[in-house]
Amino acid sequence: MNQWPHPLSYKFKKKGKFFSEKKLNFIEDFFSKKYKVKYALLCPSTRSSINLILTYLKFNRSNTVSIPKWSSHCLFESIGAITNISVGNFEKSNCVLSVHKWGNTYKFNSKNSKAIIIEDSADCLPNEKYLPFENNSKFEVISLPKIIASFSGGIILTNNKKFYKYGKRKQKENRGLGIEQSKKKYYSLVTKKIKIKEWFYDESFNTSFDKNTIDNIFSCIEFFDKNLKIIKLRQKLIKKIIPNTNFDKKRLGPCVIFSKKKYPSFKKIFELKHFDFSKNLKNQKYEKCFIFPIHFRISDKIFKRKIAQMKKAYKR
Repeated sequence: MNQWPHPLSYKFKKKGKFFSEKKLNFIEDFFSKKYKVKYALLCPSTRSSINLILTYLKFNRSNTVSIPKWSSHCLFESIGAITNISVGNFEKSNCVLSVHKWGNTYKFNSKNSKAIIIEDSADCLPNEKYLPFENNSKFEVISLPKIIASFSGGIILTNNKKFYKYGKRKQKENRGLGIEQSKKKYYSLVTKKIKIKEWFYDESFNTSFDKNTIDNIFSCIEFFDKNLKIIKLRQKLIKKIIPNTNFDKKRLGPCVIFSKKKYPSFKKIFELKHFDFSKNLKNQKYEKCFIFPIHFRISDKIFKRKIAQMKKAYKR
């Protein structure tokens, strides 16, 4: 069971250089409304989104970006391509990546007033009490493959008009790289004909895309509300079985998280990961946990089977 949705099928068009500006504007308007911000800037991926922000802020090897423990490899590879990375050293870094892991809102209060905060809501859908820029930041990023199952795409949420104009200029630069990266992502993530790592490094510097990226995202937008609805419904079903399960009111994530200490009987049912249940970025009190993927790409058949296994294990 994948913790994030697997990309939906898509027929790749070889002549995909010129994309529809109308579709691009529709995509950006859609996400700006859903996440309650003035501007939503489409980028090739979340990796490139973060690096576009850092490039705009003129980050280089003299700076440091702090990320949480147990961060995914993509953060190390993308951020590390242009600047230095520190793990957990939030008070002494020039930038802090506040990761809202699996749709859980993390708080971050810092004495380091000069640090720039980027909210990483990569796999987060907006819940009923969602507000952007949780930790007084100016930027928030989301990953479209993780919420609508496109094969590419990231969104930067911002109210900063100057940055938005900068990003719109960057969308039109180096189209050749954008086309090549789109092709590599498609053939590694959808058809699996090439190794997935082949597109990783160059994506750190990619700011553009092609017709395939735009068309694919445009066709997947309908799954935004479907995913949101399914996750909410499945959360309710799980809460009926385990009443003390707490879900975030601000964000919706692709998984339900269970502490290994509290639910050791789930060992043979769910995948083992690490999570900080304090949801305070500065604490870094990670412990072993089990994750139960409940996003829309998990079929009802598989979900019901896992629910039955969980119910049986919970009663022991």
